[in-house]
Amino acid sequence: MMTTFLADSSAWIEYLRNDQSPLREFVVEGEVAHTEPVAMELLSGARSGSEGDRVARMLSGTSLLQFDSASDFPAATELRRQALRSGLRVGALDCMILAVAGRYDVPLITKDRPQAALGSAVGVKTLVLGL
Repeated sequence: MMTTFLADSSAWIEYLRNDQSPLREFVVEGEVAHTEPVAMELLSGARSGSEGDRVARMLSGTSLLQFDSASDFPAATELRRQALRSGLRVGALDCMILAVAGRYDVPLITKDRPQAALGSAVGVKTLVLGL
């Protein structure tokens, strides 16, 4: 069985901008997934309709790890509280993405070091691109 990785928006953005992104290997091997908060961040950042279409096509070629509001909102809330207590600057959406990775028990691929630090602190395996 193949390991699935959940890619954070920061990893996808690098992938879209850089043909040599380390995320490319995961995409080619079919090992990378996304979740609705990632899709929202990427699609809302598209600068044109054609760019939005490109992002939507890219995401449609990957697995979707569905966000479950009943469990992921409370988990993300606790993650955000823990980040604030720890002095980590991790946004609410990044906490939602971490909550999904934790619930599915899949490693998170990110370029965001504070998000990775929070993930590691709560037992979510992380792979930080660029290290």
